[in-house]
Parts: sequence; structure tokens; C-alpha cells
Amino acid sequence: MIFKPQKALVALSALAVLGGCQYSRIETFDKSVPHGWEYVAIKNTPKTQAAPPVTPQAQELKKYTLDAQSLFAIGKSDLSVKGQAQVQTAGGEISNDLPNIRQVNVIGYTDPVGNDSDNQALSLERAQSVAAMLQRSGVPADIIRTEGRGSQDLVVSDCALRFKRDKTGLDACNMPNRRVVISVIGMQPQPGVPTYINSHRNEKAAPQLPSQIKEEVIPAAQ
Repeated sequence: MIFKPQKALVALSALAVLGGCQYSRIETFDKSVPHGWEYVAIKNTPKTQAAPPVTPQAQELKKYTLDAQSLFAIGKSDLSVKGQAQVQTAGGEISNDLPNIRQVNVIGYTDPVGNDSDNQALSLERAQSVAAMLQRSGVPADIIRTEGRGSQDLVVSDCALRFKRDKTGLDACNMPNRRVVISVIGMQPQPGVPTYINSHRNEKAAPQLPSQIKEEVIPAAQ
């Protein structure tokens, strides 16, 4: 028997390739193949990647539009008794939903009658009064933002044209323009997703006991 190194080398190469591949048998109708089977290489199918989780976006959850006539006296920024009750009601509802809330915007508006700078200052003072009452109602101060926009963003813009000589009609027409808007920004609750909230942000500092208060010793005058 004559040993042929070339055929041996080819055989070894074929075995090496065969050993490095994964194979699966499939049926064939070729009668020349023993046992009716043949072996073919399995193609590597790419793994499907899971879609990245959708991050919820902050949005306006609630909006309160409070009529300035029921909140304040004419030209004033101190809340009336009726106004305090209205803001406390809104503050209670906001406090109950704090885990989902990121920011509370309080925006004051006036009508266009009078001086623009005075209207701007009055609208801001009214927004600050409402914000202070929200804090007393349980809304954390660090999520409240106040802004005064004066006579911007009028709800009714043609009052002066319609009631040139009718002061009573002009005042009634401008009533919707005098307002304070509370806009609550936050996340809609997601099923199965826990909501983070700083559990200490509403806590008040514990009062000091008499034993914890340090007495200041004032030296006697010489």
C-alpha cells in the first residue's frame, strides 16, 4: 500500500473544518445518501435585542384657574377668606398626589387696564400669596415656582374696543383676564414602576428640648 501524503492532508483539513462547525441533519430524497440523511451547517441567527425601556416624560397633570375676584380685593394681593379656602382645596389635592409631582407653577395675571409695570408687580405678588398658602396646605416649597405675567396671555383681548365708554361692562369683560393659574407638572403613574419621593421633604424640624438649648453667658460689664 502506497501512502499518499496529499490525500491525508486533505482528509485532515476536512475533519478540522467539520469539527469546528455545528451541524444538523435534514431529510433528503437522494437515495445515494446513506440512511436518507445528510448534514448541513447551521447558520447563526442574530439574537433579537430587547427594546429599550420607554422613559415617561413630565407633563401637566392638573391645572387650576382661580378667579382673582374671588381671591383678592381690587388692586390687592392679600388673599381673602374665600380665596384662602379655594387655594387650600387645591393644595390638599396636590399634596395627595405628591409622589408623581415634580413642579408646581403659580402664575399671576392681571387685566390690561392701568400701568404695565404696576400690573406686572401686582401679578407677581398675587402669585406669591397663592404659593404661600399652598405651602401651608402641605405642598413643599422646593417644588413651587412663582411668576407674574401682568396682562400677557389675555383670555379676552377686545374688551377695550367693545366697551370704550362702559366702565362696568369693561370691568366685567376683563374678569377672565384677572386670574391665578396653578399648573401641576409631573409623571403619570406607570403600572408596576415604584415612584421615588423624598420622604423627609415634608418633615418639620423637631423642637429642641430645654436640655438641648444652650444658654448664652453674657459677661458682666466692668
